[in-house]
Amino acid sequence: MAKSSRWVYILLGVVIIAIGTGYTALHLMFRDFAGGHCTDTEQQTIASPDKKHSVISYHRECGSYTFFFVHIGTGNTNPGHEYTPIVQLNDVAADQASVRWDGPDQLVVTYPPTAKVEEAYAKILGVFVRLDPPLQDVPPLQHTSK
Repeated sequence: MAKSSRWVYILLGVVIIAIGTGYTALHLMFRDFAGGHCTDTEQQTIASPDKKHSVISYHRECGSYTFFFVHIGTGNTNPGHEYTPIVQLNDVAADQASVRWDGPDQLVVTYPPTAKVEEAYAKILGVFVRLDPPLQDVPPLQHTSK
């Protein structure tokens, strides 16, 4: 009986070591997944001239990757839904991009020509978004009627 219980303990030890090794391997593989080592720096929060809207911009660094985001207030008070993204620029160093109001319903996002525009809305929540410099090689909007 003593020999069989010894084998049970040895087998249990091997299983525990295997699980621990597997967990460690998975942890190392996915440690940077979804921005694990990213830092966000808020650039500015500004209200529109008529105080109906507000935008927040921030810079994100994830290792050698850099981003600039602009979000606009939705008016929704539920946590996590107060702002929605309107512009994302990739490959932008800190303080290379900015946002400003150009009237009560127009935003201007300025960025270096080397940046990549990942996402940008032309109009959202009644606010027009203008990129400076403007995007090149963008086909005009096609209006169709049914």
